[in-house]
Amino acid sequence: MNARISVRPALLAAGLLTVGAALAATTYTIQLNGQAIPGSAIVQNGRTYVSSDALKAAGFGVTVKGNVVMLTSTAGGANQVSAVAGCVNQTLFNGIWRLKVLDVKLEGEAYQVKVEVRNGTTQSLSLIGTGLPFDKNFNLQLEDGNVFPARSGAVDIRDRAFIQGSSYTTTLAFDTGAPAGKPVKLVVLFNPDDQYLKSSGLSYSVKDPSFRVDLTCTK
Repeated sequence: MNARISVRPALLAAGLLTVGAALAATTYTIQLNGQAIPGSAIVQNGRTYVSSDALKAAGFGVTVKGNVVMLTSTAGGANQVSAVAGCVNQTLFNGIWRLKVLDVKLEGEAYQVKVEVRNGTTQSLSLIGTGLPFDKNFNLQLEDGNVFPARSGAVDIRDRAFIQGSSYTTTLAFDTGAPAGKPVKLVVLFNPDDQYLKSSGLSYSVKDPSFRVDLTCTK
């Protein structure tokens, strides 16, 4: 369930979410888990004000209704997904699979996300046989906090057999409807305790092998 937080600011201007008059102050860049993200922050009278761009990059949907700024989080608290993280055009590796997001574009009412997946082992494998869920496996999050699964459970790549070292590039469709906000994250889920994975004798090199791609940054 999405957690919704209502904030009553005195000012939301110049991309900064504030609760007081914006006076001259030093501007800071922001890092999330050691990685720079869009947006900025200022420190004023002992308080830190973070821009709405940074909140969106950190996984919050930001919506202004009247004098209320509503923050929507789909990845916070107990439901937070700690995953192998990176940007568009960056190869991520979880010990078994390599993933790269190549392109994201809107066609009609569906976002098209082009991805490359490579088998990083010496065995023949499939995604479905290494902990990828049958459905809701590739998930696209928009800036308003809504999350949409890939059409048809990403069957084209989900069940595909990968021989050792082989790769496959495909475009996944996400039916977001209209109007749709901008996409900010692609999350690809893997269960490291999957019984088929354990029977293969393989294991992931990280505690949580899920991929989390920030679609607002490019390498």
